[in-house]
Amino acid sequence: MLNRDLIGSLLFVAVFTGYGVLAWQIPLLPFEEFEVVTSSTMPKIYAAMGLMFSLFSLVAVLLKGNTVQQRGRC
Repeated sequence: MLNRDLIGSLLFVAVFTGYGVLAWQIPLLPFEEFEVVTSSTMPKIYAAMGLMFSLFSLVAVLLKGNTVQQRGRC
């Protein structure tokens, strides 16, 4: 069953996945090819962290739903 928490988590997973795809398509300038930190470094970090926290939220919502269903059966 879809509830507000699950829909919110899925929405954030979709948004950060799209942001990550776009972040990996940022072209590098010619002088940035051999640099450690480039113009696409922070967007990639934001996308990875956002996706990680979104997945944690999704797992928490799914686990919370399972424990509520199991308590109802007893």
